[in-house]
Amino acid sequence: MPALSSLNPALSYKSVTVYILDDVAPKKSKLAADSADDSDEDMEFNQHKVNCAKVRWFFEIYTDYKVKGVRLPPESEPNDFYEYWEKELKRKGFEDLVVIYYHGRAGKLRTKHCFLFDGDPGDPIDAFKFIGLINKAGVASLILLGCDFPSRIHAKWEKDSGNIEISARGGETKDPWGNTPSSARSFTESFIKTMRNLCKQIDDRFKKFTKPRSVPGFLSLDKAIGFNPTTIRLNRSGYEGIVVKRIKVDPEEIRRSRKIEFFSYVIQDDTLDSPEHGEESTTVVEAVPICAIDEGIDLPNDDESQALFCLQ
Repeated sequence: MPALSSLNPALSYKSVTVYILDDVAPKKSKLAADSADDSDEDMEFNQHKVNCAKVRWFFEIYTDYKVKGVRLPPESEPNDFYEYWEKELKRKGFEDLVVIYYHGRAGKLRTKHCFLFDGDPGDPIDAFKFIGLINKAGVASLILLGCDFPSRIHAKWEKDSGNIEISARGGETKDPWGNTPSSARSFTESFIKTMRNLCKQIDDRFKKFTKPRSVPGFLSLDKAIGFNPTTIRLNRSGYEGIVVKRIKVDPEEIRRSRKIEFFSYVIQDDTLDSPEHGEESTTVVEAVPICAIDEGIDLPNDDESQALFCLQ
């Protein structure tokens, strides 16, 4: 496998690992296959367990990636969770990608945004601290959040060598009377259905798709999604002396393998021409992160206008 390099703008990752946070579904269980095959089927299990099972099923069937459920022992504390990730990330390099999925309770707690697991740790997890650990490790990460996540981030993340892209549930779609349509799909259902349909219908319904797209770009195809997904990236193009990468899916690779594979696309590399490589030449410091917002539509070139960009 060739190393990621600015000389090649689209390369495979050396390894991709999918992590399911607070995973309460049995591994490779019949529940996973049964619940994922029909997203509208009533389940006797709670929704969190169903979603964990669906996501595991999807990645085990429609990708060649390793799937790991993250469930800490009873009586674990938040620091145990952070230590787990510090150890995991030490095993990864800049050629690797980690895909992280979380469905569950989330919200603001004082100045923090926290995840609250069904399992352990029972105390809230600081989501900003967690993402900061990934950023500091310099590992590329695609974070899929079937929960609330703020569009204005006050955590001070330095742009590191990694590439973090967050796709979160976003605001709920409602009618003029404040009701959510009963047919509206959840973030998790939309992700699975859209990506699965790409694999199954790439030669008919999606036969005109030839250009690589990001996950938000593909989710924009689902008109039945009950939320307006939020995309957050920790870096953006247009600043000198930095390398900017994007995580995308190539329809041509889907045609070849009938599976989803993530690729790294270098859309900007100014490091070879920049006289400086330190923080002063790569970091934009603002009291509030600079944000650019759009509607989540994947653009023909580099889809730079489709996300919230947090530059600290």
